[in-house]
Amino acid sequence: YGKDQARNILPYLIRPPKWLILGGPASGNEAQFVCSRYPSLSVLGIEPNHESVKWQKTIGRWPERAVILEAALAARPNDLVEIVFEQDSFESASADPAKREGNRNNQSAKFSMVSTVTLDGLDNVYGPFEDAVVWMDIEGYEYQALLGGMDLIRSGRVQLWNVEMLS
Repeated sequence: YGKDQARNILPYLIRPPKWLILGGPASGNEAQFVCSRYPSLSVLGIEPNHESVKWQKTIGRWPERAVILEAALAARPNDLVEIVFEQDSFESASADPAKREGNRNNQSAKFSMVSTVTLDGLDNVYGPFEDAVVWMDIEGYEYQALLGGMDLIRSGRVQLWNVEMLS
């Protein structure tokens, strides 16, 4: 993560976005940065870690009109999924099975259950997401989130997808 890293998407925008859908804001400032460039932007953040949501709303200066949900993006809505994160760091909450199992013996890892939402379901409730930017940094669960957004993908209403993945 780098402060103001959202500036990297600016050259790729076709026109000013109307929506920013941010999967995994953690302690980042992507929403804050993009809102500073596009003040009328609608923002929807989806973050599974309660501590990260609390941090964004207080210290992180989450944009006033923006919505942030305590949930995990997934392929199916209304499931419960276990996430893992470091107790002293709320920057890498993950529902990825490999990351969960790899941390079972880690004394500083914390596990919790969170409800799932899908991009398509969010589009139906909060959208339609027109001229949207979708930014996902959800620690190995991006594929599952994309499966839950197939209608949104097919719609062509997203002008830019930024999916952060490490291998």
